Amino acid sequence: MVSCGRFFVVLIPLIFSIGALVLGALACAGSTKNMNPVNQIYMFRLNVTDINLSSVFSGVSIQASDIGLSDIYSIGMWGYCKGDNDNGNYQVKNCSSPKAMYLFDPVKILSEDLDSNLSMNDLKLPDKIENYIKTAKIVSKIIFLTTIIGVVGSFVTAVLILLSFCSHAVSCIATIFGIISFLGLGIGAAASTGAYSIVKKYFNDATSEYGISGTLSNYRFYGLIWAATVVALIACFLNFFAICCGRTASRRTKVVEVEKEPFMGYQERNVV
Repeated sequence: MVSCGRFFVVLIPLIFSIGALVLGALACAGSTKNMNPVNQIYMFRLNVTDINLSSVFSGVSIQASDIGLSDIYSIGMWGYCKGDNDNGNYQVKNCSSPKAMYLFDPVKILSEDLDSNLSMNDLKLPDKIENYIKTAKIVSKIIFLTTIIGVVGSFVTAVLILLSFCSHAVSCIATIFGIISFLGLGIGAAASTGAYSIVKKYFNDATSEYGISGTLSNYRFYGLIWAATVVALIACFLNFFAICCGRTASRRTKVVEVEKEPFMGYQERNVV
């Protein structure tokens, strides 16, 4: 049987690994479905409620009722959701079909909602945004891949920890996957925070001209992904202790049986 100390040395990092898995999975699932709270987890929110038609659709005679755009678009790892601004509250109407390796492209997102008599070529966004789109697409891939690696790594780590109660070697392997999980989640968190902070700044710098603003808004995605990163890091440290601490078997009293030789009685020899 596993010793009591070993049980707790392994149980605690197991709990943290499961925590990292749950938090990372929730962040990853954001904006994949029009269901609360999933539709309220996003990396970036684009508000076009006060869009300036003359700037965005330069050279095109158009009315607000003709463009067909929603008020708000929220961007996740797998796609986006859209909805209306109801007295300051974001009411989601529907979400796009989840797509692996989804690439952030605000021009394409908005053009998909335009009426049939308008095209992507009629839509103009701030120059800095259009120049940043190529970079944003690359960063979108990095965010997706690293976050998925982090979530899968957390799952593998948790499974290995379950198998490590009776083996220090398995704890060592679990630690390696724990490090991979931490790095994946950490890179995904840092890349998403940095990239969408830049996108937000570029949109907001031109809000007065285009009437489009960006925000990271409720920060639920970032709270989840950064929390998952911290929890995964704690699990890594605890797994280091599990490598060398705690007996994998309880101490047993060894009974040594001493083999006794048969008793040879003294026999008196008769001398003739």
